[in-house]
Amino acid sequence: MQNNIYRAFNFFIILAVILFYGCGKKTDPVAKSSFKIAPPPKDSVILVDNGFKIINRSKDYILEVYKKTDNSCTKYNLVAKIEPKKHIIDDNISLGQKVIYKLLRKHPEYRVYSEPVYIEKVFAKKAFVKVDRIIKNGDSFEIKLNFSKNTKFVLYGFDKNKLNKISTKPAIKIKTDRPIKIFILPYNDYNLKGDLINVELTSDYFQKLHPIRNIKVLKSNGRYLISWENDAPKTKIIDAKTGKTVLLTDTNFIEITKCSDYILIATNGIVDSDGVMVNPCN
Repeated sequence: MQNNIYRAFNFFIILAVILFYGCGKKTDPVAKSSFKIAPPPKDSVILVDNGFKIINRSKDYILEVYKKTDNSCTKYNLVAKIEPKKHIIDDNISLGQKVIYKLLRKHPEYRVYSEPVYIEKVFAKKAFVKVDRIIKNGDSFEIKLNFSKNTKFVLYGFDKNKLNKISTKPAIKIKTDRPIKIFILPYNDYNLKGDLINVELTSDYFQKLHPIRNIKVLKSNGRYLISWENDAPKTKIIDAKTGKTVLLTDTNFIEITKCSDYILIATNGIVDSDGVMVNPCN
C-alpha cells in the first residue's frame, strides 16, 4: 500500500515538471474583455481616379473590409483584410454606383473586434473647372470656363468665404475698373465638390499701353531689319493679310526676307496696344 502511494506521488511530481518546464512557462490567459479597440476613422475610404482607396491607418490592428452595393438587406461581402499601415484600391465599381463599406478593426492574435463603421460612397469623377481665357472689352471682362461634364453648376464670388452667386454658363461676365480676385467652386451631379480655384484680374489688365513708335527699316543683301521702340515688355507681330501672329518677341527688332504688311503691337501678355502698320519694302 505504501509503495502505491509513493509511486503516485512520484508520478505527480514528474507530471508537474513536464508541464512547467517541458513546454515552457505559460503566460497568464488574457481576457478578451480587456481589449477595447477604437473603430476605424471615417477617412479610411477615399475617392481616387479608378475607385476607392481603403487605408488601414492603424499600426496595431488588421482592418477587415466588407462591402455591398445597395441599401437593401443584401449581406456584406468580405473584400479584404488589410495589414497595419497598408491600403488597397477597390476598383470593382462602375461610374455613378453607390457602395456601402463596413469596416472593423481586428486584433492580430485574438478574435477581438472594434465596433463596425459604415461608410457610404458614390463613385464619381471629381468635378473640376479651369479658365480657358479672359477677354477684355473696355472695363468689361468675360472669363471663359471649361468644366467637367458632370458639373451641375459653378459657385463664384469676390470673397472665398462668401461664394454668393450660382452659374451654369461657361462664362462669367464682370464689369470692373480695378484689380479683383474671383473664386470658383465646382460641384458635380452627386454634390461632390471639386477644388476651389481663383482667377485674379491683376493690374496688368488695366494698363494703358502706348503704341509702338520710332520704327526704322534697314535693308541689306535682300534682308530687312525692322527695329522700333516699345515701353511694354513684349511686341506682337501680326501678318496683316492672314491676321496670324508671326512672332511674339521681347526684343525690339526682327529680321525678315518677305515684303508684306505687318502690324506691330505692344503687349504685356494680357493687354495689347493699338497696332502700327509697317511694310519694309515701302
